[in-house]
Amino acid sequence: MSLNWEKGLGTLLLEEGLATQVSKAIIPGENDSYYVEHQPGWFEECKQKKTLIIEGISPYLDKSSSDVLWKFTFGTGTTNQTREAYFAGWEIVQFLLDQGYSFSELAHISENDIPDFIKNTIYGFKEELKR
Repeated sequence: MSLNWEKGLGTLLLEEGLATQVSKAIIPGENDSYYVEHQPGWFEECKQKKTLIIEGISPYLDKSSSDVLWKFTFGTGTTNQTREAYFAGWEIVQFLLDQGYSFSELAHISENDIPDFIKNTIYGFKEELKR
């Protein structure tokens, strides 16, 4: 991963998901909301809309416009929920960790490969949600 500020939404999801999940690994023992929540109740609200958030964010994964990034980081995404990218990143990286990926493997995915990797991951994640 690079430190370039211009990135697609899929890359942002992976980076933010890694950041929050690594925090959990370094300082274990707290509720998940501790690592990702920015205001009380936000994480639980997102969990209630998990499928809708993942479905709504999926078509935008390869988009990198400031409007799209704003919509999912500071705006209200597609479900009228703030910061959907942070929640989706948390969930996607947790799914990948559960599938056996390591933090190192995820952090070393080529930036050019991230969009397709995240799209494929979300496909598997959505299949898992159906079960």
